[in-house]
Amino acid sequence: MFDWLPHFGAFLNLLIIGLIVRAFVAIRAGDRELHPKLMKAAIVLGAIFLVSYVVQVSTIGHAEAPGDGLYKQVFLAILLTHTVTAVLVLPLILRAAYLGIQGRFADHAKIARFAFPVWLYVGVTGVIVYLMIYHL
Repeated sequence: MFDWLPHFGAFLNLLIIGLIVRAFVAIRAGDRELHPKLMKAAIVLGAIFLVSYVVQVSTIGHAEAPGDGLYKQVFLAILLTHTVTAVLVLPLILRAAYLGIQGRFADHAKIARFAFPVWLYVGVTGVIVYLMIYHL
C-alpha cells in the first residue's frame, strides 16, 4: 500500500535540491524577494518529506542494504554520513529560517553558509541511497 513512498521521497529530495540551489543563486544575485520564497518552498517540501519518511518507516520499514562486498561498504558509508548530517542539519535549517524571517540577515547568513552545503549533501546523498537501493 505504501510501497510508493521511497520513490516519492526521492522525488521530493530532487525538488528540494533544485529549490535550495536556485535560492542560493537568487541570493547571490541579490534577489531578496525570490530567495525567501524558494526557501519556504524547500522547507515545506522538507517537512512533507519527513512526514512521508516516518510513515514509510512505520509501515514498510527500512530496505535491506543492497549488494555485498565493496558495493555494500560504499552504500553503508554513504548512508551513515547521510543519516548523521540529516539529523544535524535540521536545527541549522530551522535556525537560519527563523533568523531570516526575523530580518537578522547577518546572523542568518552565518548559519546559512554552513547549513546550505550540509543540506545539499543530505539531499544528494538521499537520492544516491535511493538509487543504490532501488535502481542500481
